[in-house]
Order: sequence, then C-alpha cells, then structure tokens
Amino acid sequence: MRRQDVALNQAFQDLVDIILVTIRSGLEISEALAISERLLPSDVAVRLHAVTHRLDMGESVGDVLPQLTIIFGPQSIPLVDILRTSSFDGLPVISVVERLSDEARLQRVRQLDTEIRRLPVRLTFPLVFCTLPSFILLSITPLVGRAISSLQDTPPPPSTLIIKKDN
Repeated sequence: MRRQDVALNQAFQDLVDIILVTIRSGLEISEALAISERLLPSDVAVRLHAVTHRLDMGESVGDVLPQLTIIFGPQSIPLVDILRTSSFDGLPVISVVERLSDEARLQRVRQLDTEIRRLPVRLTFPLVFCTLPSFILLSITPLVGRAISSLQDTPPPPSTLIIKKDN
C-alpha cells in the first residue's frame, strides 16, 4: 500500500472512533464530523471541511454523508449507510458504530502485525551492507593485520641460518 492510502485508512479508523465517542456523549452526527475535522490530520481535515461546510450551509446530513465515500473510499460505505439511515429514520446507531470501531481497530492491529513481520526483511539490507562490513573492518582486520605482521617478524628457521666459523 502507498503511504497516502495507509494514512487515509488510519484517518478513517480514527474518524470512526471519534464518531463513536461523540455519539455516545449525546452529540449529533454533524457535530461529530465538526469535531473530527479538528482532530484528524490536516490533509484529511481539509477534505472533511467540505462536508462540514455543506452541513453548516444547511444541507441535510443524509445528502452530505455520501461525500465521505469520496474522501475515504469504499471502506466508508458501511459507516455512511448507517449514519444516513440514522439521520432519516432516527434509529440508534451506537451498537453498529461500536462494531465498526472494533473492526477498524482489528484492521489496524492486522496492519501493524503485517508491518512488524516485514521489519526483519527490511533490516536485512542495512545489516548486511552497512553493519557487517564495518564490524569486519573494525574488529577482524586489525587481528588479521597483527597476525600477518607477527609472521613476518619471526626469525627464519634454524636450518637456514648460516654459521660462520673462524679459522
């Protein structure tokens, strides 16, 4: 996944949590979206501002909510459907939004688990090409250098010594 997609996915999961908390506290959906706009990252907040602005201009929640599917993609369709149904029929949505929040949290855990499993593979390159050569250069090379120099400084074997006799 691209970084933008991952950031947008995380922002959507945060949006679901924020909506859940605000609805539990007794706020309306329009107020929940306004609070979400302030708490989400700036790139998503700019997009969400178009939705809250339309709500401020007097459009109904049911007409504005499909804009969320344009912002967050197909993952937001269940949330939009639930919130639209709630705004039209007045049905309580807390239990359904709780379930969506739990699913979003589980998806976040799965993504984190996937990233954790990729970490050793990503660390292989720096380990092999950066850390290992420096380890060899700093620890093994001096030992080999001393061993070679000590071999060169040794006297020749006794059989090759020339003995001079004085007559």
